[in-house]
Amino acid sequence: MTYAEKVLDEIEKGNYEEARKHFGWSLRKDSDDMIYSLAEELYSLGFSNMAKRAYQTLLERYPDEDSLKTALADIAISEGEGEDDEALEYLSSI
Repeated sequence: MTYAEKVLDEIEKGNYEEARKHFGWSLRKDSDDMIYSLAEELYSLGFSNMAKRAYQTLLERYPDEDSLKTALADIAISEGEGEDDEALEYLSSI
């Protein structure tokens, strides 16, 4: 079982502190594809802060990847007021 799978398993059980621990390990040890999938799943479950952190980690590794910038812009827009500038910054870099 990957750390990403452990994150989702702990979230399903309601063990959010354990999920956070596994999340940190996932960002360090899991494959980039697994981290991307985890970010998508976290965002769909409403864990936008964790999803944002995962996408930002990947963006550091792949600074020219437009799908990461688009995902981060989407999160910034969904976070509401005051985040529009952040969304525009991501989108303008595409």
